[in-house]
Amino acid sequence: MIDLIELNCSCQFKIRIVCRELESWYLGDMSAIEKAYPRFTASNHINKSEFRNVDKIQSPNRALLKIIPEYSAREYLPKLETAENISQHLDLENNKSDSFKHTINAVLSLIKQN
Repeated sequence: MIDLIELNCSCQFKIRIVCRELESWYLGDMSAIEKAYPRFTASNHINKSEFRNVDKIQSPNRALLKIIPEYSAREYLPKLETAENISQHLDLENNKSDSFKHTINAVLSLIKQN
């Protein structure tokens, strides 16, 4: 893959492969969920053992369905709606998701290089 990029790109680049569902990134910032969904209370969930390592949650979209009151009657998480609501509130420096931190750090290092 690197050879293909180097042949076709003369700019700085970093490769990051996000393997899990991005909803883990939202679970890594309970305050962002609370800002997006005021009926959600972050303090009720933030210290629970199941949320200590959000990148290991097997089905983060199901976890969000369970904890966000506005979605309690839904069978499936509306992913686009959830992304639009929560992403604008994500704290780039205080997310508990290691995957989120690595991705943000890679983007920031590319910005600093240019």
